[in-house]
Amino acid sequence: MLEEAEEIGKRVRRARLRLGMPQADLATALGKSQGWVSKMERGLIELDRVGLLNQVAAELHVHPNDLIGRPYSSSPTTTSGRLPPRRSCASCAATTSSPSSTGLRGPHHSCGVR
Repeated sequence: MLEEAEEIGKRVRRARLRLGMPQADLATALGKSQGWVSKMERGLIELDRVGLLNQVAAELHVHPNDLIGRPYSSSPTTTSGRLPPRRSCASCAATTSSPSSTGLRGPHHSCGVR
């Protein structure tokens, strides 16, 4: 866990420096001391609470996953990693994106596209 804390600390430091933010400013924003920020950046203190990790990420204008080194996706995907294809009605150019008034599996209108 100490290695992980060191890596997270390095990412925090890089993000902070990218913003040109002094440790003291980050400390004030987090309600912590400058010494606490210094220790956290060196991996001596772990960001062991999700709320604290989110707060640090917000102050540094990064996604929390950027700090923990895990990929994230901002769009929904299927298990294959691709969005499911949208079906459309060729005769009327309507897209079946919402349930019909006849039910979830019913056609969206008289043409019968499901």
